[in-house]
Amino acid sequence: MPHSKAQHRKQVNQAHRAHEGGNVMMLILIAVILFAALGYVVATSTRAPGGGAGAEENTSLRASQITQYGVYLEQAVMRMTMAGIPAEQLCFDHDAWGHNGYNHSGCLTEKNQVFSTMADSGNVTWSKPPVGANDGSPWVIPADVCIAGLGLSLTMTCNTDGTGDSEDIVAILPNVDRAVCVALNTELEIENPGGNPPRAGGVLYTSGSYFAGSFADGSIIDSAGSDPAILRGRHYGCVEGSGTPPVGTYHFYHVLLAR
Repeated sequence: MPHSKAQHRKQVNQAHRAHEGGNVMMLILIAVILFAALGYVVATSTRAPGGGAGAEENTSLRASQITQYGVYLEQAVMRMTMAGIPAEQLCFDHDAWGHNGYNHSGCLTEKNQVFSTMADSGNVTWSKPPVGANDGSPWVIPADVCIAGLGLSLTMTCNTDGTGDSEDIVAILPNVDRAVCVALNTELEIENPGGNPPRAGGVLYTSGSYFAGSFADGSIIDSAGSDPAILRGRHYGCVEGSGTPPVGTYHFYHVLLAR
């Protein structure tokens, strides 16, 4: 029996809708595939160990976090010394260090404690460095480091002048990633000669030296080579070791109190 025109139109419409439905499903499938591909590209481009813009952004972010923490520490020390706390009474002791190398008599008074949360103390939160910024080593505040050309004594031999009066209170972040070190200097408008951080001109700092209320001769932060004045007199910067610590390692410093 022949189909009526109405039945024919119905069959045509059904076929058309089925075709449209197939097209919609195909478009949805393509969209899902493209979205997944985009997610993969974003994830791989922003992963820290990889290259590309994402890695550069992570490097810059880590550099900014390091400089901000240095400023945070310096402002606390400045506030405390302006309140009348002598440099020798400043206390950097905290349980999170895992040792008591910073403990001394000044620590018995809570207002002298940089990492105390008491209102009239340093009120600084002890913090690890950003993940990936260095090898995981914590900050160090040595007792025997001076900055060439900085402080009351402008001598270039402040580390061998026979007195602890010219040593500064300095926070040092050891074993910084080289790219982060370069980014730190770029952010702080410090020259990286030939694209490399400036190399230290002497013993930068020694392991196991902790500020515990007294100062002594020992180490100096200065740059060497053809540009010896890059770090001279600067409150902060990132420098390559030249022996102690070794060449090929990079270290950021921030002066908390120039003396």
